[in-house]
Amino acid sequence: MKNLLFAAAVVLVLGGFGCKTVEPAAVPDTSANGTSLKAEEKVEGVWHLTFNLPKDWVMVPQYAEDFEKPITSRPINSQLTDVVVQSTNKVIALTGHSDLPEGTFITDDYTYIRAFRMDKASIVPAEAEDIGNGFSRLVQGVNATFYMKGQYANYKFVVYRDNADLSVAENVVKSAKEVTDFVATP
Repeated sequence: MKNLLFAAAVVLVLGGFGCKTVEPAAVPDTSANGTSLKAEEKVEGVWHLTFNLPKDWVMVPQYAEDFEKPITSRPINSQLTDVVVQSTNKVIALTGHSDLPEGTFITDDYTYIRAFRMDKASIVPAEAEDIGNGFSRLVQGVNATFYMKGQYANYKFVVYRDNADLSVAENVVKSAKEVTDFVATP
């Protein structure tokens, strides 16, 4: 009889007799910057950010002005700490000259954005202006630096331009989305 009562008690305990399922409290689904999030958006990319680029713009690994191969020939991957997003597929000679063959580089009429992935704890300078959706801007003469507070890291975008409208660079920066699924370089 003891064994039967013991077995019944074990069945009741293991079966959850008297237990009530408790639902977790509803938590508003918002991002760090206060905007509403739906189910996590799937964003595929080769680096930590993707961009909505205007026609003829490219994203390439950081390069030196003397890089001899086409800059688009070097692969991008998630191991890179920074990339360049620019308005041409040619080398941009930021110094105004290059030893490369004529026609393989440009020295004017460009936008060059160097995007850095930084630690999540990195701080945006106090003098940077909040421009919404987790982005800030600090303009210094003709150049500007943008900051993005992301979910996985923070990002810094240093913009160099010559005869180019800053609003185009700002639109490219603000189109940045964090990658949730890394893919191989196409």
